[in-house]
Amino acid sequence: MTLRGFGWLMLFLTVAQTRLMAQEKADAPQSAAEFVVEFVASLPEMHQAACANAEPSVKAGFDLAIEEYRAKVETIAQSLLATDLFAALKSESVSQGMRATYQAEHASLKERYANIDIARDCPMYLKNIRNADAELVEVGLTQAFAAMKANIALEKHGLLK
Repeated sequence: MTLRGFGWLMLFLTVAQTRLMAQEKADAPQSAAEFVVEFVASLPEMHQAACANAEPSVKAGFDLAIEEYRAKVETIAQSLLATDLFAALKSESVSQGMRATYQAEHASLKERYANIDIARDCPMYLKNIRNADAELVEVGLTQAFAAMKANIALEKHGLLK
């Protein structure tokens, strides 16, 4: 095997392993807490997709801002999930019906962001993601955790399907 052939083989194996790891993560059961954190942390990615598709040069700025935002969300979520109010979400599962509802909401938001005014909205979105105030992130996560907790209780009582 030539060095070039070896390079292609290594690239193929790396891509295959990355896809397998991503699939394993997607197939892994997710707690209600993890589900909410992922939902909230992924919201700015819709802005990035809309803006970077229209103007690829902004992708790097969004990548950094999203990485920082995700870290902030995860840190605040850990703090909230350590409280008695939300700790049970770490061991609760998310039903298929709830997953479908959240995915529909995500798709609706994604569709809405696909029709933005690039020149006007993208700089504002990037600024907002970069400057996401910890207090506002905490309020948003608190509301999302509370909504998930309420939905789980409603499902358990047969009031939500």
